[in-house]
This record gives sequence, C-alpha cells and structure tokens, in this order.
Amino acid sequence: MTKPLLEVRNLQKIFKVQNELLKAVDDVSFEVFEKETFGLVGESGCGKTTIARTLLQISPPSHGEIYFEDRNLFDKTSTKRRDIQLIFQDPNSSLNPKHRIAKILQEPLLIHKVGNKESRFDLCKKLLKMVGLSSDYLHAFPHELSGGQKQKVGIARALSLNPKFIVCDEPLAALDVSIQAQIVNLLKKLQHDLGLTFLFISHDLAMVKYISKRIGVMYLGSLVEITTSEKLYEDPKHPYSQALLSSVSIPDPSLEKTRKKSLLKGEIPSLLNPPKGCAFCSRCPKAMLICKTKKPILKEIAKGHKVACHLY
Repeated sequence: MTKPLLEVRNLQKIFKVQNELLKAVDDVSFEVFEKETFGLVGESGCGKTTIARTLLQISPPSHGEIYFEDRNLFDKTSTKRRDIQLIFQDPNSSLNPKHRIAKILQEPLLIHKVGNKESRFDLCKKLLKMVGLSSDYLHAFPHELSGGQKQKVGIARALSLNPKFIVCDEPLAALDVSIQAQIVNLLKKLQHDLGLTFLFISHDLAMVKYISKRIGVMYLGSLVEITTSEKLYEDPKHPYSQALLSSVSIPDPSLEKTRKKSLLKGEIPSLLNPPKGCAFCSRCPKAMLICKTKKPILKEIAKGHKVACHLY
C-alpha cells in the first residue's frame, strides 16, 4: 500500500475546565492517503472539529504526533502549513463582511507573499472560474451573494495557495439541501481535476457515504470504527455505528416503516468524568462485564476494517 499523505498517531487533546481535565480527543490514530476523501462522522461534541483544529495547527496536541508527507506538522522547521487549508462550516461568518471578494481571496496570497498585484488579481479570476462563479463577483461584498455562492468563495479561498490537503469542516451544514448537492459535486470535480485530498467532517451520513472512500466513526473523543464507506453502510460492526446508521431515513416510506431500528437508551457519559471502560457501555445493548472495566482498543478485524469493541 502507498504511504499515507497524512498520519495521525495517538492524538490527544486535553482542555482544562474549572480545574478539571477534559479529554476532547483521546488516543486517536488514522491515516489519509493521497487523492482520497476520508470521512469523519459522529454526534456533536465527539471531537471532530477539535481534530480539524489540531491538523490546521490552530491548537497544538496535548499528546501524540501528526505527520504530513513524513514531516511532523509541529516541527518548528516545517514548511507544510500552506499545504493544508480549511473550508469553514458557515460561509456567513467566515467571510469578512467589510471586504470585497477580491480582497478576501487575495489575503492568503498577501500573507504568503505570492506574486504581485496584477498576478494576484488574475489568480482570483481563475479561482472563481474554477468554482463556477463569474469574475464579476470580485467586486461584490459577501452580503450580495447567496449562501451557496459564499461557500464557493470559501472553497476558492482554500484553493488559493494550491494546497494538497483540505479539511472540510461540515461545509454543508449551513446550506439548503439543493445547494448541498452542488457543493459536494464541485468538491468531487476539484478533487479529480487538482488531485486533492480531503478530510470531510460531517454528521450527514448519506452525504459522507457519497463523497468518502473511507470513514471513521467517532464517539466521545475516540474512534470506534474505520472502514470503507461501502463496508460501513452494508455491515457496520460497532454497536454505535449500527445505531448511527439506523437513524438515517430511507426514501421509500414502506421500507422505512418496516425496517428494524437500533434505538439507544441510557445517559451519555460526561467527558469530565468518563467511565473506566468503554465510553459507550452505558448505552450499548450488547454491553458485557468487561466493557465496564477495560477500554477497548482499535484493532483490525478484517483487511482495512478496524473496530474498538470487546465483541471482536
């Protein structure tokens, strides 16, 4: 197998909350290979965005390492910062309302001292064309654009430094359903044309399946399952993955009415006082005695399929 473009090893992120320690991300390891889309799914608060912030070097890890092209991202001599860019969740708050689109797109170029005034403006025209917008929008303010157009500007800004890896932090959450499909298809086209690699963070399981090659499922700061999108949807192994997928509605009303659903019961544990064993055991219908005392490790149960569960 080819070497991963991005490798996360035993990542931990701990915050101090009122003199107590909160493990937002607890011993997470995964790999993302060149030109693939790795999906990261889970409930709100499970640590997906914290991982994204760490990858972008906004927040340093408490423990663990992150390697990009075999270089430690947090090495002070690393020059990989511009190779990893971000598409924000909310295009309304991520674009400066006081600046025209031309200035917004040129800001990364100015920070990294790319080109001169004329070449930067020409690049901005090219970037807008790549995302399906006219160059006329360069003179517009964000409030003059629709939600989908604003997100396209955000995508164009992420492309401005010609990155290799883009973190998509729930880029569809603030958009209408009809616009979501346009944005996902645009991302797939850009990936094909430019050879991009994506980390796609979302709670929309149907959309993650459509765009991702492999998917990691998170629960309370830990990865509980990693496999291909096809295997996850056809045969999820972890009880949490099974419950998560059973919540996805089927378009056929007759099938939706008769299918068996896995409903979760019990309280969600506090990250300030996590259980000694498996974090999911208080809600798991298949919990055993060992689940209460020993935390399961993420291990490979089949080629390319990893699960953190004592059932396996």
